[in-house]
Amino acid sequence: LFQVLGRMAGRLAWQLLPQHHASILWSFAACEVKDGVLELADALLPAMQARPFTDYDARQAAGMLWSLAVLSEKHQSMIEFLLHAVCHSGTEGLVRDGPAHLALS
Repeated sequence: LFQVLGRMAGRLAWQLLPQHHASILWSFAACEVKDGVLELADALLPAMQARPFTDYDARQAAGMLWSLAVLSEKHQSMIEFLLHAVCHSGTEGLVRDGPAHLALS
């Protein structure tokens, strides 16, 4: 199931919205599926980078960072993108939304 989900998400990455990117990555973490998550991140990242940073709110970024952390995956490029996206105009959004969301772990 997750192999198909990952492949389809990779193919549709450019058409998906930021909340879809976050939800798909979250689903891998919530079900503790490590197999294919780095390939999924590789497929999603170019589509994410093509969007304005403001498209990603702190809750979405925190969820994706949580997903990578839960799976113990170090996708440095995605981590850097997400941190830059939520901190580009200050850390207020991450401070406000991030810890509450991350507390679920």
